[in-house]
Amino acid sequence: MKETLLEEIERLHDLEKYQEIIDLIEALPAERLNTELMGELGRAYNNIEEYEKALEILKTIEFEEGHSLIWNWRAGFSYFFLEDYINAEKCFLKAYELDPDDNDTCDFLIAIYRNLAKLENENRNSEKSIEYALKAKKYAYDEEGRIETDSFLAWTYNRYGKYEEAEEILRNQLAGNKDNGWAYSELAYSLSEQGKFEEALENCFKAKDLGRNDDWLFTRIGICYKNLGKNEEALEYYLKALELSEDDIFIMSDIAWLYDITDRYEEALKYLERLEELGQDDAWTNTEFGYCLSKLGRYEEAIEKLNHALEVEAENDDKDVSYIYARLGWCKRKLGMYDEAIEDFTQAKKWGRNDAVINAEIGHCYKAKDEYEEALKYYLQAEKFDKKDPLIMSEIAWHYGALGVYDESIKYIKKAMRLGRNDAWINIEYGACLAGLDKYEEAIEKFEYALSLNDEDKDLAFTHGQLGCCHRNLENYEEAIKYLMLSKEEGRNDVWTNLELAMCYENLEDYEKALEYALVAYELDKDDIGAISEVATIYDNLENYEEALPFLLRAEELGRNDEWINTEIALNLGRSGKTHEALERLEKSLTLVDEDRINQRIFINSEIAWNYGRLEEPHPEEALKYLNIAKELGREDAWIYSQIGYQLGYNLETRKEALEHFDKALELGQNDAWIFEMRGTILLDFKRYEEALDSFKKAYDLNDDSWYLYSIGRCLRGLGRYEEAIEVLLESRQLSLDEDDVVDGEDLELAHCYLGLGDKDNAQKYLNSARDSIDKQGTLNDDIKREIEEIEKGVNITKEMHLAAMKNVKAGMKEYELVAEVEKQPRKYNAYYSFQTILSKNGQILHNHNHLNTLKDGDLVLLDCGALTEEGYCGDMTTTFPVSGKFTERQKTIHNIVRDMFDRAKDLARAGITYKEVHLEACKVLAENMKKLGLMKGEVEDIVSSGAHALFMPHGLGHMMGMTVHDMENFGEINVGYEEGEEKSTQFGLASLRLAKKLEVGNVFTIEPGIYFIPELFEKWKNEKLHQEFLNYDEIEKYMDFGGIRMERDILIQEDGTSRILGDKFPRTADEIEEYMENKNR
Repeated sequence: MKETLLEEIERLHDLEKYQEIIDLIEALPAERLNTELMGELGRAYNNIEEYEKALEILKTIEFEEGHSLIWNWRAGFSYFFLEDYINAEKCFLKAYELDPDDNDTCDFLIAIYRNLAKLENENRNSEKSIEYALKAKKYAYDEEGRIETDSFLAWTYNRYGKYEEAEEILRNQLAGNKDNGWAYSELAYSLSEQGKFEEALENCFKAKDLGRNDDWLFTRIGICYKNLGKNEEALEYYLKALELSEDDIFIMSDIAWLYDITDRYEEALKYLERLEELGQDDAWTNTEFGYCLSKLGRYEEAIEKLNHALEVEAENDDKDVSYIYARLGWCKRKLGMYDEAIEDFTQAKKWGRNDAVINAEIGHCYKAKDEYEEALKYYLQAEKFDKKDPLIMSEIAWHYGALGVYDESIKYIKKAMRLGRNDAWINIEYGACLAGLDKYEEAIEKFEYALSLNDEDKDLAFTHGQLGCCHRNLENYEEAIKYLMLSKEEGRNDVWTNLELAMCYENLEDYEKALEYALVAYELDKDDIGAISEVATIYDNLENYEEALPFLLRAEELGRNDEWINTEIALNLGRSGKTHEALERLEKSLTLVDEDRINQRIFINSEIAWNYGRLEEPHPEEALKYLNIAKELGREDAWIYSQIGYQLGYNLETRKEALEHFDKALELGQNDAWIFEMRGTILLDFKRYEEALDSFKKAYDLNDDSWYLYSIGRCLRGLGRYEEAIEVLLESRQLSLDEDDVVDGEDLELAHCYLGLGDKDNAQKYLNSARDSIDKQGTLNDDIKREIEEIEKGVNITKEMHLAAMKNVKAGMKEYELVAEVEKQPRKYNAYYSFQTILSKNGQILHNHNHLNTLKDGDLVLLDCGALTEEGYCGDMTTTFPVSGKFTERQKTIHNIVRDMFDRAKDLARAGITYKEVHLEACKVLAENMKKLGLMKGEVEDIVSSGAHALFMPHGLGHMMGMTVHDMENFGEINVGYEEGEEKSTQFGLASLRLAKKLEVGNVFTIEPGIYFIPELFEKWKNEKLHQEFLNYDEIEKYMDFGGIRMERDILIQEDGTSRILGDKFPRTADEIEEYMENKNR
């Protein structure tokens, strides 16, 4: 029965009817089941691929059958297909042990070890993977198996970088079978990974000849060509590979890279964009993207990609951070972002890239920032990494040259030349250094050699310019101009070139042409000290000192602080009549000039002496001191003798010595009108009339000045030759009249001559004429000055009145008590008050003479008063100050607006402007500030033209002053304050303007702006709805308890047309008033 059942199971097994076997066995009663049937059931479940069920059944009989061959084979089968290779290995090793000749068991063991090797490969456990591959080889029982296991072992060796071991196995395989395409491919891989690209290619093509034409092989061929530097061949095969595998990331990446390194960036960009479309967003792709975009000049986009490359996670840390930072630095340098570029290059160094290129790049950045010393430091660092790079040597040479260290520069130029650089640039740089060392002939040789070379990119403009500079220094000015003009033709029209041309023409004494080029240089860069200095120098040569002076002062302001600039400024100050300032400068120059610069010391001492001679009050002793120093230093020309003679002439005791010096000056060649005038003047004083006459005649022959005729007339009178004297003096008198000059001197001499001839009538006539002329000179000016002095006395006494009020005010006192303190001040100076004192806490009442209010903290006091001097001249000033000594915020705000109105008026007040214009401008300041406070609205121009602002200032800005405060108006305001024919305005506020006409030199007047909150006027305007388009009545109403503020000072229009506040300074602004009142009792 048992045998029959087993036979049936075997029959069904042969027919592959595994389910029927399962059904048959499982239908048997339990008592009939034995280990053999359970084993058959497990086998059947394996055959229908229910491996877990099979294993479950097999494990029920493991105790009885676990040592048998058949059980281990069946259990190992289940484990294998359940991918439990470790347990499968145990079972099949037991089966192998029981029957080592069973080939199926060996096949399973080979498969198990291969799968275990692959799993360890995935776990990156190279040693274990190779161990399993070697175990697989152990169970190969025929040639085919040995080839298969060797191939797998070779493949495993290749995966783990054991290329030599893989190569050995593959070569052995190929030795036995030269038609193994796979072995050729794998050997090619092994060889290429060892860097044996030529051999690898041979094996790739053998595989190709045997029919392999897939993307893997074409990619491997591309890799080999790429590594051999055969980029076009590499591209050919990569493109073939991509045709077979369109979305292969690796292939596309290498194609992009190859296009990049062959400078086909647009093509590279296409493949990088395809990678991006495929979702490739790794560090390498973004880095390559950044590189490609940067080479296309798309630096901002490149920076974006490179920054992203830094952000993204890199697989296996496969990210060249130092390269990314280096490329970021390069992009930013190209964009002129030098500081940020330096930061990135520094980061590249921190990440390990500290080579010649990085240091040179940092050098380029500092060079672009004109920080040559810092740049040089990095180029020298670059040299440490690469001493064979002629470009680095060239940069070092250039920077030493730029820093003026020409010997070092030449040393590096020679290094660059030894490294093979002998182009135009290096020779031009050589020439520039030689020129810097004043070796102009040698420099010219280098520049001319550079010009002879065929370099297309040589800088012709620079070279011609340098040749021009060399020839200028060799005093070949015409040749210099030729080269400099060639430089300009080549496009170099910069400050330097135009200055060189200016200096050439200056040396040729063509000052107009020199000035033309110097001004071009100045217009190109108005802050260039060299250009500014050259313009000044040429103006000096043209004796146009007033034009020169602003340029010299500007050069000094920009930082030129050497002896030259100081002396030149002094020279121009002296020639412009600013003698005291010139002397200060020249004294400083003496401290700056080097001891060995004898000629310059002579010049400075001479110039000091000359300026002492120009002072209104003579200082002959000082002048002589410096003239003698100049003479002791070696000055021995006509000028020094003439100037010594001039200064000696001041002293009666040394006039004879003065004549000797004038004669010496004449002997040394001085032959101008001045020397003969000076000599004649002293001879005339000595009454040596004939000699004096001879000198003055010579002076007149050289310069037909009426003064010399007058002096000739004096000599002739001294000789008693009255008729000749009268003839000459009348001619001199007419010339003086024609020149609008005074004739008092001629008239006095004529009176003497006519008296000598006994003609008393004509003598009296010319004597009277001389007296009238003398009276006209000086009387008017003296009177004006005296009057201004008297007014200032009145102003300063008025100041004391205001300070007394500020000092004595206190809460609780009556206004009249403070008035008493004010009005007793003038009596200290034998003066009186010039008008009834206006003092009130109710400042909105413009001219209040009722002083009955009690003052309290928080009040403002408006004081308008003035002093009357004993000569009858007055002051008139107004201040507004707080009783407590401190303004409230609101009070200070209004006070500051009044201050701004005053300051605007004072700035504008000058000769030639109408006072009406000044008034209206001050009103605009009022309107603008009232808008800011929310009290007014609309356009400022419209507010002022409408007169709406007069709600706050219903009076004019000021009035003329004379002997009494308002005596000018006593002639009638329209007559005094307005131009002839000018009508007064009828507009409220403007109608009260007492002074409207054009201001003139000598005018004395007041500036007295104010802001007042007058309830009565406010109610009237509000009820009449006046100017409601400009006035915010609701806001203004909040100020009706404020009162008013006025500020007034007395002003003079000076001789130069500007204005000044008369009298000594005293507190005017809110801050000054508070400070004074705080300190008044200290």
